[in-house]
Amino acid sequence: MTDTEAPVVRFTDGTQIEPDILIGTDGINSVVRDAVAPNVEPRALDSIVHRAIATVDLPEQHRTRGIEVWGEGTYAGGAPIDADRFYWFATAPESTAEGRTDSRPTKAMLRELFSEYPAPIPSVVESLDTDAVFSTGLADVPPLEQWHRGSVVVAGDAAHGMLPFAGQGAAQAIEDALTLAHEITAYGETTAAFEVFQDERKRRADRIRAESHRLGGLSTIQSRVGARIRNLAVGALPDAIFRRARRRRTSRTSLPETTASDRQSDIR
Repeated sequence: MTDTEAPVVRFTDGTQIEPDILIGTDGINSVVRDAVAPNVEPRALDSIVHRAIATVDLPEQHRTRGIEVWGEGTYAGGAPIDADRFYWFATAPESTAEGRTDSRPTKAMLRELFSEYPAPIPSVVESLDTDAVFSTGLADVPPLEQWHRGSVVVAGDAAHGMLPFAGQGAAQAIEDALTLAHEITAYGETTAAFEVFQDERKRRADRIRAESHRLGGLSTIQSRVGARIRNLAVGALPDAIFRRARRRRTSRTSLPETTASDRQSDIR
């Protein structure tokens, strides 16, 4: 389509619509993105991620804090949901799934990969129902030159799908949604709204996407020597650096400010 053409959307059931604007929030494998940035494909990371909710009797020290452990080609961690439930995640090289038709890991495979990890990871692994483990590949979206074209705009994973290692994928999509809704309300005319939305959001989302990509590469190093060098380098850094990085991700949002008049309008 050209910048001046109205979008035409065709669904798999044959339905066709011609909306005034089209907002693509159709994920990392976005179809809508092709109208904005043709031929952009997700970049795969040589790892599989496993996720599950485990019911497990957690030691007291792990009932209020999350954990993250970098191994040699593997990575695991999670966070307590309540006293006896734990959100667990782990990555392993794609080679661990070679020759298997079922994407779910076996208990024996998980024991082999994570039995030497610190508590509570081994007990979490033992408690897992492997039928309930959700396993996928890992990929992110390369930085796009622009997020909109004509009456079409992309947001969320369609615009900046990122690896999960910074824990910000869903948060950045929420920031997109709130900012885009605000700009459309404020400007009405789509070109101006989409331009301001991109100006407000692209730099921050792209920076966090790049940070997630770097963390993914570091945390899944498959070389024993590389992992040891990484651990020595990271261990030498002050904790304050990591705290500052986490605060920067969460505190420097690009959300629109609610004005007093906005709040009064909401009350009325």
